[in-house]
Amino acid sequence: MLRPFLKEFALLTFAAATLLNPTGRAEEPRSVVPLVRISQWWANPAVAAIGLPALRGDSVRFATEDAIYEGSIPSVRAAVKASSFLPDSVDTWSHFQNDQDRLNYDLPGGEDLVFVGKNARHETGIYRAAANRIVRTWVGSSIPIPEGSGRFQRLRYPQATGDSLVFIGYGENGQKGVYRAIKQTVDRMADTSTRAPGTEQPFTEFTYTRVLEDGSVVFTGYTESGSGVYLAKSDQPLRSLIDRRSLEPRTRRPYAGALLVGVEDSWVYFTSFGGSLSIGRVRIDGSSIETVVNEETPLSGQTEKLGAINYVSVHQGRILFEAATHGTEFDLYLWEQGHVHALLRHGQRLEDGTVIGVRCGLEGLSTTHFTCLVDIDTGGRNPLKRAVYLGRLPTTSGTGSSLGAAPAAKTPVPGTAQFKLGRSPMNVAAREFPSSSFTNLESSPLKTLAPK
Repeated sequence: MLRPFLKEFALLTFAAATLLNPTGRAEEPRSVVPLVRISQWWANPAVAAIGLPALRGDSVRFATEDAIYEGSIPSVRAAVKASSFLPDSVDTWSHFQNDQDRLNYDLPGGEDLVFVGKNARHETGIYRAAANRIVRTWVGSSIPIPEGSGRFQRLRYPQATGDSLVFIGYGENGQKGVYRAIKQTVDRMADTSTRAPGTEQPFTEFTYTRVLEDGSVVFTGYTESGSGVYLAKSDQPLRSLIDRRSLEPRTRRPYAGALLVGVEDSWVYFTSFGGSLSIGRVRIDGSSIETVVNEETPLSGQTEKLGAINYVSVHQGRILFEAATHGTEFDLYLWEQGHVHALLRHGQRLEDGTVIGVRCGLEGLSTTHFTCLVDIDTGGRNPLKRAVYLGRLPTTSGTGSSLGAAPAAKTPVPGTAQFKLGRSPMNVAAREFPSSSFTNLESSPLKTLAPK
């Protein structure tokens, strides 16, 4: 289980390290939070080889083309594999999530595992694995498109709450829309024949969605004017929460566009661009809009500002996000109680090598921990490696973080157990910090554990 692991994990902290910027500009020391690798390595991976991981409660999950990994630390393993059979079928999975859009690799968190899968005939469906982890079909390829023609040919961004599911569906001849499934009944919430509220422009595209406990659906919709965030309820007209008519509170300029991040405690969170590169939130009843973080927000205790903002994860009043403080390289930050803290940045040394890339997902934050994809330069002939890491958030005091000393590097020992990744076996090892081993934090190594 994760909880005893996190208790031991919490005993460790890393020291701040002073590094040179690749551009040659000297920088202030950067804080490094405790990180532990919870997946095997992928050497020189393709852009969409591994999906951005989700973390909820004591469970982490992420997708590759050939398998979906899930489990409580340290037992993260391939839960659904390309070699296994689809429900009620003699076909095996062809691949998961991948449809030439890397964003569709991001699995939602939550108690149930909900994912997109395809068979060898490229028929696509949305599947659900509940507490017993028996995979069942939720939306199959044979379901007709509600208020459309033909059947779904492509499915994206599924997210479930209880017995309600929301997703983006595509059909032939350019059909696309936002659909909600309650148990086995599928309804259209909006599609490309729907005009955006307050305009004469129809929607042209849709992305991230969320379904609420009452069955309401929040989604990102695009028109020729840009993107916005919208609320759909079965018994009410479609309503805009953020669009080109909305004014960003800080600049009082209209938003050029907005992308849905998540929903928490009656607030809908979004990222925006145009007049403000920011993370904002709007009451779900539309009564107020707030800017939480923007491109001018300074880092705690430093003069540099955030710049462009990308992926965002919100949980219990904290915000994990990517920002490009220097150029186009996105680093990882935490917003909490009005302050922004650097978590992981390019050039930092981990025990596995030097960080050259870091990404977080839309559900990568849970209570006191986060999960992310990290690219490491390990040196040698094939230096680039990618893996999933679990990190512990710093204990903040409003102006900084409480950090300790960094352990020395050690070459990991492969796990002894094997789990099948796709059609070939590969060692899967998760690592944990044993508290009894750390009498000297500066020299004690990580311990590599084989999954049980």
